[in-house]
Parts: sequence; C-alpha cells; structure tokens
Amino acid sequence: MSLTTEQCPDFPFNQIMSVVGNISFQLLPPLWLVGGLVLACRIKILLFSVLSPPNARH
Repeated sequence: MSLTTEQCPDFPFNQIMSVVGNISFQLLPPLWLVGGLVLACRIKILLFSVLSPPNARH
C-alpha cells in the first residue's frame, strides 16, 4: 500500500515548504554577510602568510 499526497491531506507540505522558504529567505542576508566576513578574513590570513617572509611568522 503506497501513500500519496492525495491520501495524506493532514500533512501541510506546501505550507511547511513556504514557511521554510520564507525563513531561509530572511536568513540569507546575514548568512551572506557572515560568510563574506569569514571568507575575507581567511583570504587576508592566507595572503599575509604567503606575502610575509617565513622568519617573520610567530
């Protein structure tokens, strides 16, 4: 016996997906901001470690 969405009307799949979509859409700008800051910090550390001479590292 296979269950389809027509046989399970109690599960509001579309409502849940719309709520998840709205939450993720609201969370996207802070995630992009944090990701950009982390990426910039890692690139800065990487460039500093590459451009600095080896004996200047602590």
